[in-house]
Amino acid sequence: MAYFINNDCISCGACASECPVSCIAEGKEKYVIDASQCIECGACADVCPVAAPQPEEKSNNSKHCGCGSCDNADDAKKDE
Repeated sequence: MAYFINNDCISCGACASECPVSCIAEGKEKYVIDASQCIECGACADVCPVAAPQPEEKSNNSKHCGCGSCDNADDAKKDE
């Protein structure tokens, strides 16, 4: 799920500064996320004071291929 910025955005720029792939830019009324570049890390949501960045409900932009390796890697980290 890519992220989008809802209308609660106060244009503080914290999300853009934190984004590791620089896919967030200032728009006319609020910041906007380029969903095609978003890596779904959630860094923007973690730093936003008003929780404006939100994951999209449905997205075809997922960087995961569906092989399950990511899930297995996450499970292995939990077992350590």
